[in-house]
Amino acid sequence: MAFLDAQRSPRQEVPARESFSLGFIVALFEDILFDPTVRLSIVREDNGAVAYARSMREDGWDIAWLPRGKYRVEWHTPALALPSGAYRIQIELAVIPGGRYRSLSSTTAPGILRVVEGKDPGAGVACIWRLESCEGTTSIEHFSWKKGPQNWFYKHFDHAARVIIYYMFEDSPLLQGKILDIGGGDGITDLGVFLRKRPELFVSLDLEANSTELSRMMRENGLPFDSIPDNLVFNQTNVNRIPYPDNTFDVVLSWASLEHVYGGYGQVLREVKRVLKDGGLFFVHPGLYYSNFGHHLGEFSKEPFFHLTKTPDELKELVFTAPPNYIDRGGVEYTPADFWRYYSELNKITVSKIEGELRALDFQFHKVAVRTEDVITYTPELQHYSLQDLTTQELYISVVNRKPAVESQPCTRAVPPKRSSDGPYDYSRHEFAKDRTWNREILAEQVGFFSGCRKVLDLACGSGIFLELLAERGIPALGVERNQEVVEWVRAQGWEVIQQDVLRFLEQSQETYDGILCSHFLEHLSFADVLRLFELLVSRLESQGTVVFILPNPESIRMHLFGFWRDPEHVRFYHPELIEAVCQHYGLQVVHTNRQEEPFAIPPLSFEASKGTVARSQPLARGWWKETVRGVYFRLLRTLRLTPYADVVGLEERLRQERVAMHDSLSTWSDKATWAINRMWAWPDNAAIVCRKLE
Repeated sequence: MAFLDAQRSPRQEVPARESFSLGFIVALFEDILFDPTVRLSIVREDNGAVAYARSMREDGWDIAWLPRGKYRVEWHTPALALPSGAYRIQIELAVIPGGRYRSLSSTTAPGILRVVEGKDPGAGVACIWRLESCEGTTSIEHFSWKKGPQNWFYKHFDHAARVIIYYMFEDSPLLQGKILDIGGGDGITDLGVFLRKRPELFVSLDLEANSTELSRMMRENGLPFDSIPDNLVFNQTNVNRIPYPDNTFDVVLSWASLEHVYGGYGQVLREVKRVLKDGGLFFVHPGLYYSNFGHHLGEFSKEPFFHLTKTPDELKELVFTAPPNYIDRGGVEYTPADFWRYYSELNKITVSKIEGELRALDFQFHKVAVRTEDVITYTPELQHYSLQDLTTQELYISVVNRKPAVESQPCTRAVPPKRSSDGPYDYSRHEFAKDRTWNREILAEQVGFFSGCRKVLDLACGSGIFLELLAERGIPALGVERNQEVVEWVRAQGWEVIQQDVLRFLEQSQETYDGILCSHFLEHLSFADVLRLFELLVSRLESQGTVVFILPNPESIRMHLFGFWRDPEHVRFYHPELIEAVCQHYGLQVVHTNRQEEPFAIPPLSFEASKGTVARSQPLARGWWKETVRGVYFRLLRTLRLTPYADVVGLEERLRQERVAMHDSLSTWSDKATWAINRMWAWPDNAAIVCRKLE
């Protein structure tokens, strides 16, 4: 790992009143060594007693890390204040992670140091250390810890990473498992934690691709790496839906990110609870809105609490007109518009608020640290603000995740949670009262349209029936549902779901999907909201992606009489042809509807009975003489106005045949007409429309 080499023997005799120096080489063979220090000890030759011992760390050298290479260390004292005698000098290379000393290598300088004209060591030996890179090794002046505490890379790669690992987590072995960072930003803190602990997996999530500059910053700060390690993964996604299964991670981090989650971070905390293992660690360092730091506008004014004393218009004018005193951000620059947007989207987090939210999710507090203001002058504008909110500058929290044991059992029918008190209509009870088996059969017909999808979005997913069907086919899916009780039940089954209003979710989402199901949601919306839904939905659907709409069929008598109006939140029916027209308007090609299936046809409004064809008797072939006699006979009967007996019998037979033919004809028409009408009762209660995005 390393070796020490004293370059020259100390002088044989040194008067105690004279200065003394010693130089030696430290060679590091690993890529990087964190928290190193060098310790020099002067030991009596006769009895081995330590007369003097001092490390670089003790004398103010906080060496956060050194990359592979050779370094020259010098130790100098203006006066070797030791008693007379013979001494040996021992040199030790060690690391002090989190203050815990661990020796790596040691050597003894050649020769014996003899101190003459000794003096009382009561005043101690004052010393000066010097460290420099040898030829061929990157100069230490390039290293973040040497640039000073105001350096952006040092603040995150060294300070933040050390606070998390050693101060808040006490170097927990869980840090070598799987780690998740929500809102990883530029990735510098993630890199600092990763290189120090080398976990099995480190995933950093952020809505914006800020980590693209990380490789450049690594080079500029002397890190000996050409690329980001393979198991340090940066994923651009919305942290409101963490794309990992339950109980995946051992540790979750959030350094100054919760305040930036647009629209609130409650869902993020619930997602952390879900993906963090039982007994896992969660670190939170939220920006406190009411503090002098939480507004993130310090580069525009040093006035205390100016974000609380100025009006929004005054504050905006300040951001866009005042000359900013930009701090170092590792070469990344932001415009006043960026600063104003970030400020406008801040969540107003306080100590009591975050504490209550963590307790509500059954997190167990492990360590808490705060940094406070020395003195605050309460001006009239600040009188109504809490003492705690204004005095607390920074808050650091580590908690332990505690999960109740969940028994595994087959899911045949949803077991409803306790009844809510939201009024006479309880949506969760309505949802769980449905026949789950029957609904599975209906929705199972749609699963095939999503075969091969990368990820399917189920809007207004209810109790997760379609999520269950997709999971059985191995198709990844995410549900969106607003009802908390329903969401809790769905999550307990192991399916991924976001608790949020559908339109709000689509407005905030940056993720795209190659499959979307919108089942029994349109009828809850006004037509204006339907159009807004389509506009948002199309923006989240990938090119050639599939979307399936299922809605109550207004051509079903049964749906009108028995189903639709039982739900007080139903607004109106939407005819499938209207929805198909809307689909086409928004660039969705209709590829299938169940209106194309039998029996699903509109009967005619009027019916015309088909006239039966009556079989008439054909004259028998007779000889000509018989026909002549027969003709004379019939003319005579007509003259006398008489009817032959045979004609009477024939007429009766023809009338009978015509009655039978007419009865058969009318019976057939009646049956068909009745069936055509009754078939409306057998038409599907639901209309299904399958579309594909063309562009």
